[in-house]
Amino acid sequence: MATVRPTPILILSVVTNYDGLDAILHTTLDRLSLEAKEHPILITEPSLHSKEHRLKLTQHLFEKYQIPALFICKSSVLSAFSCGRSTSLVLESGANTTYAVPVHDGYALQASMVKCDIGGNYLTEEAAKCIEGKKVNVVPRYGFTKKMVNGQPIVDYQKFELTDPSYDKYCRYDIIRDIKESLLTLSAEVAMDTYSTPR
Repeated sequence: MATVRPTPILILSVVTNYDGLDAILHTTLDRLSLEAKEHPILITEPSLHSKEHRLKLTQHLFEKYQIPALFICKSSVLSAFSCGRSTSLVLESGANTTYAVPVHDGYALQASMVKCDIGGNYLTEEAAKCIEGKKVNVVPRYGFTKKMVNGQPIVDYQKFELTDPSYDKYCRYDIIRDIKESLLTLSAEVAMDTYSTPR
C-alpha cells in the first residue's frame, strides 16, 4: 500500500496549497451554516509577508467565495491591540522564526522589523540533542504501559513494528517539546556573558 503524504497548506506562513485552504473554508462554513457571500473575513498575516502573496490570496477569496469585504492585518498589530496598546514592541516567536516588530499607532513599522530564523522547533531539536547526548531514551507515550504491582510501578515496553518512523519521531518530539516548555529556562547571566553586539 502506498503512503499518501498530504501537502501542507502553509509553508513559512505563506499559503501554497489553495485546494487545502478551500477544503478548510468549506468545512468551516458548512459546520457553522454560513454563506461566505454574507460575511466579511479577517485574515492575519505574518510580519514579513510579500505583496504578491497577499494579492493572490485576496484575488482567490474575492473570486471564488465572493466575500463582501476582507481585512488583512499583521499578527503583531493584533497582538498589540489585544493588550490595549496601539504602540508597542511585539516579540513573536513561532515554530521556525522569531520577529521583533515595532508597532506605532496601529501600524507595523516594516523597515524596523528584525527577523531571526530561530523558533520553537530549533529549540526542541537542541533539547533533543542534549537529552540524546546524555543517553536518555525518550519513549513515546504509546510505547509502554504502567501498572502497579504490590505498590510498585511496573513498566512494560511495547513494540509496534508497523509504526511509521515519522510518527514515532513526532511523538518523541512532543514529549521533548513538553519538557522544553515546562522546565527549561534561560539564565540572564549566561545570556549577557555570551552576547556580543554586532559592529
